[in-house]
Amino acid sequence: MKNLNFIIVEGNLVRDPDYRVTETGLPMCRFTLANNYSFKKNDQWVTDVNFINIVCWARTAENCGTYLKRGHPVRVKGRIDQSYIKHEDGHGINMIDIVAQSVEFLPRRRRAQDEDGVEESAMQSAEAEVEFDEQVA
Repeated sequence: MKNLNFIIVEGNLVRDPDYRVTETGLPMCRFTLANNYSFKKNDQWVTDVNFINIVCWARTAENCGTYLKRGHPVRVKGRIDQSYIKHEDGHGINMIDIVAQSVEFLPRRRRAQDEDGVEESAMQSAEAEVEFDEQVA
């Protein structure tokens, strides 16, 4: 029986994506999302952030590498992938990534002033979703 491994996460890119093509010719793109959340601690609301590593392949990687930049908001649907990297000094690092099955480009928010000079949130750009059948070399 297969277990469920599915996650949806939204956030903003921490830096420009790292796009490359593997030795076998498969496009790959990595980026990190900042995902903000709030919780109550001692009757005070506290805001914190998670930094989540995302990896995508094939056409999704090409689109993310081409169109995404630092600060862009996205919604990622995918699966959690765990790997272990052992360094030459013998110490290891446990890595957890989300392997994206789809990346939805969300509208960017910008500040606009109305006629009275009051700032209000305005939506910019259209929503675009890119999906693919996962291909891993």
